[in-house]
Amino acid sequence: MPCPTCPSDALTIDDALRARIERQRAGSELSATVLLSSFFGDVAEPRDALVSVAGVAAVAAPLGVTERSVRTALNRLARDGLLVAESAGGRSFYGVSPRAKSTFAGIRRRLFRGEDTEAWDGWWTIVAIDSRFGDAGARSALRQELLWLGLGSFTPNVLLSPAVPTEAAAAVVERFDGLRVLLTRSQVVGADGAADDAGLVWMSNDLDEVDRRYRAFEATWRDVARSTGSPDPTLAMAGRVLLLSDLRRVVLTDPEIPHQLLPAGWAGGTALRVAAASFRRLVDASEAFLAQHCSTSRGPLPGPSHEQDDRFAGFPDSS
Repeated sequence: MPCPTCPSDALTIDDALRARIERQRAGSELSATVLLSSFFGDVAEPRDALVSVAGVAAVAAPLGVTERSVRTALNRLARDGLLVAESAGGRSFYGVSPRAKSTFAGIRRRLFRGEDTEAWDGWWTIVAIDSRFGDAGARSALRQELLWLGLGSFTPNVLLSPAVPTEAAAAVVERFDGLRVLLTRSQVVGADGAADDAGLVWMSNDLDEVDRRYRAFEATWRDVARSTGSPDPTLAMAGRVLLLSDLRRVVLTDPEIPHQLLPAGWAGGTALRVAAASFRRLVDASEAFLAQHCSTSRGPLPGPSHEQDDRFAGFPDSS
């Protein structure tokens, strides 16, 4: 099989980026809300920055998102409690809300994780939500956040994972007052007619669908990962937002099963290597775009945090 991240003379990076960007502009595959969520989780939250609406609009414009649509999406994200706004000098600025910081940080951890090489300890984190307590909306929101964290759904009110630490699940549960939840660690007891560990993985997750999504992601971004040349900053910033939005759509459905329990030929590792190579191709030029177009109420947008240097650290640079 050809190396999915090794450089190829077939396509320049700008041509590869234009192809993906034109697909977005032609079909609006990703909504303005999804694109801006990716931008704030990637850029604003790690820098603890509130970014000007003009800067956000400059990021979104090459993707076919109008300033009016940007403002509508920002207002929606603020109403949902994910963003906060402030005004200064007649201008508006948006950043990640204090209550949403842990959610964005958790998503970022999943996006930029390394390849799993550790031995699994055989224990499962289990969360059982009592349907007799709290309202249906709160229970649904808790389930969604636990799914984003990486737990699989055994039943609508029982979620479990062989990889997510109980401490991470507890941090999510603690944000939901008025619900009654059982959170525990357990091992599967082998018995005739009972599911073993591998069976429980399949019963609580649609691995075939996740694998299909990873293969589609790899096919979409392979050309960027293997392309030549240095990207135009505007194209690099647009590509960075699209890359992370596409990756988020896959990763947040991935239950992060230990490699010992995954089926042969699992596509996740290859897809994440492509994501890592693509991000590294885009990051420097996109940072130049941010420095030129994005500001805060206190002045220029701060540079990237040290956390950015550690992204995809588990995947060696093949360039």
